[in-house]
Parts: sequence; structure tokens; C-alpha cells
Amino acid sequence: MMTTRAQWRTLKAKHGIPDGVCKFSMGERIEAWHKKLAAATTAKDHAARLTAIDGLLADFRTYEAALKSTKADKFKGKTPTEQAKSLNDTKAAVQVERQSCEQMQKGISALAKPLVTLKTNLARIRAKLNNIKKDDGGALQEFYSSEYRNELGKFVKLALAQNPTGKLKAALENYKEAGDLANDLLNADGKTSTADLAKVYAAFKMGIEGLVSEV
Repeated sequence: MMTTRAQWRTLKAKHGIPDGVCKFSMGERIEAWHKKLAAATTAKDHAARLTAIDGLLADFRTYEAALKSTKADKFKGKTPTEQAKSLNDTKAAVQVERQSCEQMQKGISALAKPLVTLKTNLARIRAKLNNIKKDDGGALQEFYSSEYRNELGKFVKLALAQNPTGKLKAALENYKEAGDLANDLLNADGKTSTADLAKVYAAFKMGIEGLVSEV
């Protein structure tokens, strides 16, 4: 994905992309986005990162639409065939950039809207826990490392950073505490007893069901 104005200039030179395809300069928009993204990333402001990528994605969509009505004779090439190829190559390159923006937007959105991400993932992860036997230490350890701590846990942390209140805050904090308890039991010296594995399972269940009720 392009992050600098220089990269856009290289693409323009390669295909002879004319000025004025849009009312704005795509190079300027890319440069402005890069500065906004850098500032937001430094500040760990996911909402600002999302706003920045939303804007760039809109610009690429506008540019992509404008290319559909741009004549090939304005592009690089000694013959109409060569010019048509330059236009088509430009369309393909811009499409790739737009798709890259969409993928980045999806990833940033998940971080900027942690409650939405939690709600999306909860049903699947809840179902996985229900299929694990309460005395299966290996499966419970894997569940903690993969689903409880990573797929849900990091978004619980992000949601708590947004200063929730009331029952939602309590559910998020209880989830974290239940995970800490389960982790302590799973990583105790020696083999985790059957009784403690049951406590681990119950902790996972309590943490997840609390989120299901409030998210």
C-alpha cells in the first residue's frame, strides 16, 4: 500500500497519468493521510487512525470512479493500444490500493470499536468452550492462549480503556479477573488437578457469559 507521495508520483510517471483526473491531488491526499496516521499511531489513538483511513479510502474510491470516464489518449503511449494499456494498468493499480485501504480499515475498525469486535467473536468462542471437556487441561490451556487471552482479551483491554461504566465495566473487569485466575491455576507448579481444571472451565464460562449479557 502506498504511504508516500513519492510512490504515487512514480506510478504517475510510469503510466503517464494526467493531472486533473479528480478535483483533488491524490498525491497530496496520500501525503496528508500518512501524516495523520503517523500522529494517531504515536498517540495510540485508534479512533483517529480509523478516521484517517476512512478519508483515504473515500479518496481512492472517488479516484477509481473518475478513471472510468477518463480518456485513454491522455495516458502514456505512442499508439492508442499502448495508451489504453496504460489506462487499464492505472485502473488495476488504483484498485489494488483501494483494496489495501479496505483491509487496513477493517483491521483498524476492530481496534477502534472493540465492543463491536467482541460481539462479533463471542458466539463462536462461546461455542468452542462448550465443546471442551472440563478436565481436558491441554484444550483449556490452548483455549486460554488462543481465544480467551488473544481473540477476546485484547479487545476487552481496549474496551476498558474507553472508560465504560456500570454493568458493562463490571463485565469487562470480571472477564479479566476470571482470566487471571484461570491462568494462575493452569500455570501452577506441577500438574493441574481435575478440581482446579473444573475451576478454570468455570472461570472461562463466567467471564464469557458476563460479556454475552452486556456487550
